[in-house]
Amino acid sequence: MYKKGDVVLVRSLAGNAIPFIHVRLCKKIIQKPKKYGKFNDKGYVAWESSLIYKREAVILSKEWSIPYQYPDKMELFVFEEDIIKKVK
Repeated sequence: MYKKGDVVLVRSLAGNAIPFIHVRLCKKIIQKPKKYGKFNDKGYVAWESSLIYKREAVILSKEWSIPYQYPDKMELFVFEEDIIKKVK
């Protein structure tokens, strides 16, 4: 559905109070389900990605104390289930 280089809008795992952000998808990671004794791991699909807008990094840093700094520390890990939509 999504491919490397797409710009998408994502929500935070931390909750709905944190605003949606725009990221560029860099590398797809697929973890297949595993079985650990009595426990089953569902597996996941996720993306290594990076923030693309400076203003969003500043808001996350100042208002939410999430340590993003433009342009150096902009990488993040996004689960595909947290992607809201692809942005044109």
